[in-house]
Amino acid sequence: MVPFVASAVVSIGGGSTPLFLVAAALSVLGALAVRPVRSVRSVRSVR
Repeated sequence: MVPFVASAVVSIGGGSTPLFLVAAALSVLGALAVRPVRSVRSVRSVR
């Protein structure tokens, strides 16, 4: 799916610069989505 979306962004945007801008925006959105997670419980193996 990602190669198709990337090729569409390159085709519509006219080059690789828009592709990098979209990747940067998605990276920021991903970082903001993970930020509210306060802690992760570790699973200890039972012996």
